[in-house]
Amino acid sequence: MYMRIFISILSFVVAIIGMINQIQIADRLQINIFTISDQAMDIFGYIITVGMIVAGILYLYGKQNRKRSVCAVILWALLGFSGFFMEPVYGTLLFFTSSCMYDL
Repeated sequence: MYMRIFISILSFVVAIIGMINQIQIADRLQINIFTISDQAMDIFGYIITVGMIVAGILYLYGKQNRKRSVCAVILWALLGFSGFFMEPVYGTLLFFTSSCMYDL
């Protein structure tokens, strides 16, 4: 139970850090691997933040329902993969340092 709470809180923290970084780099030139426009990357950054919060909630309340836990893990995987390739805010070292704590 405590690990579930810890992982959910960590997901919220990563979402807040991503949101703060997204706001800080809003006026800078953003480059990604797929050459997506700056406006689309801004919107996608906020979508990833909301997704991280939703995944944290799903995992926290998925104790009795295995489907919720699996959905949360799949959502984290999709957000991590897409955030790494499409969103420069979530491609930084700070994000991966925080997300590696999931393995503990």
